[in-house]
This record gives sequence, C-alpha cells and structure tokens, in this order.
Amino acid sequence: AEDAKKPTSFLRGGFGQVVVIGAVAFSCPGFFNALQGLGGAGSSEASANDAANVALYFCFAVSGMLGGALFNAIGPRLLVGLGGTTYAGYAMAAYLAGHS
Repeated sequence: AEDAKKPTSFLRGGFGQVVVIGAVAFSCPGFFNALQGLGGAGSSEASANDAANVALYFCFAVSGMLGGALFNAIGPRLLVGLGGTTYAGYAMAAYLAGHS
C-alpha cells in the first residue's frame, strides 16, 4: 500500500502551525510590556519614550498595510522568521537603551 498516508508530525499539520502562531501572538503583548518595564526604550525620559513609541507604532502600521503583499511574495516561513528577527532587534535596542 504505497498510497497509504504517512503519519506527519504535529508541527507539519495545519492545526499544529495554528497553535504555534497563536501562542506567539498571545505572548507578544506580554513581551511588549516586559520590554517597557526594563527601563529601556527611552522610558526614563518622557520625550524619548514618546519618540520610541511613535517609531514602533509607525512600523506596526506599515507592516500591517504591506503584510499581505509580503506574505504572498515571500511566503509565510520567511515572513515569520523575518518578523522574529526584527522583534529580537527591538528587544536588544530596548535593553541596551536602559543600560547606557
């Protein structure tokens, strides 16, 4: 029976992928609050914090408008990986801003 379906891993199925992306999306507000609580991202000065939040929310707006086109152009795997690396860069910048 060569046509028999091979068992697939949990992460290769659609449900597993939805669970992983859902867990990441659920965690993002907590990550944002934790980064704001580090003392970085300009929170020691109100004007620097305002500028950092304007830049962050501008990036949210641009990625929200271009996200669908980028998803179709480069695919979900690369897009999620790229988003993760940019969030890591934001986290590093917020942490280092609090220690300078």
